[in-house]
Amino acid sequence: EYMGPLDFSCSGRVLRPQMSQLDRAPSSSDNSNEIPELPLEKLTRVPVSPRKLKTRFLHRDDVSETVEPTTPTSRTPNLIVDGILSTSVDTMLVYMCADTLAKEFQDAGVTKVLTIETAGISLGFPLAMCLGVNMVYARKKRILAERLLEISYRRKTAGGAQGSLYVAAEFFSPGDRILVCDSFLATGYTLQALIRLAKACGAEVVGVAVLLEKIWKRGRELLAEEGVPRVTSLLRILSMDAENGIVFDDAQETTMAADTLRASIIDRAAVSEGWGVD
Repeated sequence: EYMGPLDFSCSGRVLRPQMSQLDRAPSSSDNSNEIPELPLEKLTRVPVSPRKLKTRFLHRDDVSETVEPTTPTSRTPNLIVDGILSTSVDTMLVYMCADTLAKEFQDAGVTKVLTIETAGISLGFPLAMCLGVNMVYARKKRILAERLLEISYRRKTAGGAQGSLYVAAEFFSPGDRILVCDSFLATGYTLQALIRLAKACGAEVVGVAVLLEKIWKRGRELLAEEGVPRVTSLLRILSMDAENGIVFDDAQETTMAADTLRASIIDRAAVSEGWGVD
């Protein structure tokens, strides 16, 4: 059931914070709001593998240390949305988009939302809230679980390397109706893996919801082979490159959330140069 947009001023699912320690001015005798200072000697270096991080920041008296660049993650241009959907998330924008997507599936009888760490969580969480259900996310590393399911899938790397996704099956019931979501639909391999994980848990996948779809990657065709009844994307991208920018599908029916997302991408996103042809 679609729960509708949250009203932060009402006494519904989410309450407006009342007068608390965060609201009142601290008195001279009340130090409960003060953040304790850490001695500088406690800020020691933490060993970090250079294979995992491109840049690491060391002690206050050291400069930043740049290590060897990592392998490109794709052979084709990438849409860089670090200031919108990844690393720094525009929460109100994502909530607006999630609310719009939830309305598309309000009659689908969704009982759970399934997504992937970490990029999918920023959409999956508000989407599940709007539908009034729980969110489950698949992990990329093995976890402790009563019944752990694993599936291999093609990762978004230049060589198309195989990766694994894991999900704890005890969080699903045989009668669950699953809405799978992620930020992007490109080749469809990640979403296909999530769909198969849900089915392996005995659940039914009622649809897929994404924010952005790269049409030329033809991922929608792959999901059709899995028998997904509905695939909904807020914005469809026909093509993009560093020289010509992003070409959106103007024939797609628009919404306020889609228009806002599109404006944010034009204003704040960037397109990488890419590394050849995929």
